Amino acid sequence: MAIATVMAVSPAQAQRVVRVDIKAQPLGPALRSLGRQMHVQMVFDETLLADRVSPSITGSMTPDVAIDRLLQGSGLVTSRTGQGVYVIARPAALTRVAMTGSQSQVLPQRPANQPDTEQDDTTGPTPPGGDIVVTGSRIRSKNLVETAPVTSVSQADIKLQAAFSVQEVLNRVPAIKNNDTNLSNGNGRQQFDFHGLGTNRTLTLIDGQRIGVTEGIDASVVPVGLIERVDLLTGGASAVYGSDAIGGVVNFILRKDFEGVNANVNYGFYNADNRDNIAAQAARAAGFAVPSGTANDGGRFDANISMGKNFAGGRGNISLFGAYSQVEPVLASSRSFSVCPITLSGQSVVCASPSSATPAGYFQALSGPAQNGSVLTNAAGGGREFVPFTGANGYNYNDSFYFQRENKRYNGAVFLNYEVSPALQLYANGLYLRSESRSQSDPATIQPGSIPYDINCDNPLLSQQQAGALCGTAAGTATNVRTDVRYRFTDAQSTLSSNEIYRAVAGFRGDLGSAWHYDVGGVYSTTLYRQQQLGRIDPAKVATALQVVDVNGTPTCAAVVSGSDPSCVPLDIFSTNGPSAAAVDYLSFAQGGGVFRERYEQWVGNANVTGDLGEYGIRSPFSTKGINIAVGGEYRSSGYRSRPDAAYQAAFGSTPSTLSNNAVDLYGEVNVPLVSDRPLIRDLSIGAAIRGSKYSGVERVRSTYKIDGSWRPIEDLLFRASYNKATRAPSIYELSSNANASYGVLDTNTLGDPCAGTSPVASREVCASTGVTAAQYGAIQQCPDFLCTVRNGSEGLVTPEVAHTYTYGLVLTPRMLRGFPRPPIITASRSRTASAITARSTSCRPARTPAMISSADS
Repeated sequence: MAIATVMAVSPAQAQRVVRVDIKAQPLGPALRSLGRQMHVQMVFDETLLADRVSPSITGSMTPDVAIDRLLQGSGLVTSRTGQGVYVIARPAALTRVAMTGSQSQVLPQRPANQPDTEQDDTTGPTPPGGDIVVTGSRIRSKNLVETAPVTSVSQADIKLQAAFSVQEVLNRVPAIKNNDTNLSNGNGRQQFDFHGLGTNRTLTLIDGQRIGVTEGIDASVVPVGLIERVDLLTGGASAVYGSDAIGGVVNFILRKDFEGVNANVNYGFYNADNRDNIAAQAARAAGFAVPSGTANDGGRFDANISMGKNFAGGRGNISLFGAYSQVEPVLASSRSFSVCPITLSGQSVVCASPSSATPAGYFQALSGPAQNGSVLTNAAGGGREFVPFTGANGYNYNDSFYFQRENKRYNGAVFLNYEVSPALQLYANGLYLRSESRSQSDPATIQPGSIPYDINCDNPLLSQQQAGALCGTAAGTATNVRTDVRYRFTDAQSTLSSNEIYRAVAGFRGDLGSAWHYDVGGVYSTTLYRQQQLGRIDPAKVATALQVVDVNGTPTCAAVVSGSDPSCVPLDIFSTNGPSAAAVDYLSFAQGGGVFRERYEQWVGNANVTGDLGEYGIRSPFSTKGINIAVGGEYRSSGYRSRPDAAYQAAFGSTPSTLSNNAVDLYGEVNVPLVSDRPLIRDLSIGAAIRGSKYSGVERVRSTYKIDGSWRPIEDLLFRASYNKATRAPSIYELSSNANASYGVLDTNTLGDPCAGTSPVASREVCASTGVTAAQYGAIQQCPDFLCTVRNGSEGLVTPEVAHTYTYGLVLTPRMLRGFPRPPIITASRSRTASAITARSTSCRPARTPAMISSADS
């Protein structure tokens, strides 16, 4: 029998007395009927039941007693896993498994008629009915042979790791790329990235339903105190769940019958021992101060409470959840191993090249008599004197970078479930989240860019020596010298972000006889995001403030004299004393860089029907297991609205936008057991799924499909493989991101402009597609310090992408290792996904939008 992770019943419910009425019938239908009436989960192999017939049982009893009576005289034994699932098997073959995460625990066997007195530590809910719901398939199956590589993380695993967020736990899964949004360059949202294909290609669900628009989700909204388990499907699953499930699926399974009160308070901090290491040695060699000794910082506080109550004889349940957390910041420079970014130089570890934009300045004449002469910087000590720039005292980016950003979070949730009858169960829930975070980056800089900087040679802020070095024979005249100016201010830039999520779900489901189950539901979600920039400098004002003249002995902006900008304050960056506070205030964008607001909204409606055709005798002639099918449809409507204020538009080039799109999906899935219980073929099954999607704005229906298979030659070994072909339409965010500019690297694998320099990294053809002419190729100046103004966006040109995912692996369950306290389940799988994506473009010159191909292995 194959073992899979399933939704289970809590031990408290397992011992509850319930009235049952089971007539004499074949044992399989009798067990399923008992499961529905008593709300318990049972795992069994149809082939073991053969032609056995159950006795009739009527009356009030516990599940243990009821199961024992049904199995009386059958020769079968039963046990219960750590999550409350009843496992029925032959006495010699039974291995009881407590399904928590990736490890398994063997529990004692219990023959029928022997009470199970074990007390389980892990509690969890059960869905109505006796079938099993597995992430990666819409089919509710008793056979439990899952061809997709699914890893489960239980509530117990989360608690044992003492993590402050689910993201911290899941980031340790090898298939998930670490996407720690606590860092300075994060957005404060908890999101997941399978195989490095991007968070927009990983679908995040709660009980199989989408949280919301992919780019706007925040897994912090999930009530951690009510999590039963988290299923991680590491292969493509678009045929089952639709667009965005290219890289994988994260499915949070929540408890449905929590009863009582559970409160948790957690506080922790870092006790860092700053020992000497190769990174510290590199930092000292570069002249940076290295911390030593013990550092206690980064305090993190979390408190949550869960309350639940069953009513109506256990047919209904209401649960409430509330949480608050607070995180204090940690600087990268406070750790000896991260004083500076490190890299390899030959066989030596060294600090990466520091920035040439420093508080001492960087000046090189690009025109005039001293054109392309020496690179100059201000002498130490505050005097007005230029000395040669050597790069020895470049700025260290890690000085102000956050390892852990400051964050506050508030959560609330309510869940309601009520069973009218086995044919009709009602459910509804609501989630709320507000998250506030502050990130920090290096101080603002003056850098070469789209706005040129001219310094007049009679600028009264220049000493005679400085004017001569910069202007040559034009010193003291009104000549303007085009200058490569690089300068760094002293106060760190920061970003204040807030994320607010509202989510509501309602629906009904039930069993239609013993063979069919249906589920009809809807989801509404809204995400409100607000970002405020602080400490950003306006390059246009820098150019204005560098033009200074002498008015009766007082340095005065030329713009003030002409009346073009009466508020201008002269910028004095010609000594290490730095500019005045008034000058910095003048240079700053309004509100420090502006405010950006965006709203994501999504409506989802879906209906699913699953059936076991084995109840009608529809099965392979070589198998005792029936064919299972699932069909359904889904409608999604998404809306996006962004509202950057005037200051943000000026700083980042973003423009207001309002967009919407929708999708209609129809899908079907089938699982066919071909052969079972034959020599070297314990089980051989194939499956397939297909989904047709009509996206608004896309000219035709796009198809997504999968084919999979599994072969179990013996009980201990399972081989499985699958192929997925997915089509993904542009998300609402990708359609909207047409004019966003930022300063930094193009991506984590590219330094500077790939089409710049005398020997560009990108080919002539690729650069030509981005707007580079033949004359420009090989003649474009590289961005200073390889940091460019980057314009992100689709320019409205993105089209549906196609992904192909191949997954194959094996599962080994060596039952002979019974002497171990935890006999291993050994799983090995390999997945490869290739998908066409939209790239970003640099704008040291006009923006371009090259296409890229991304692939990942795990």
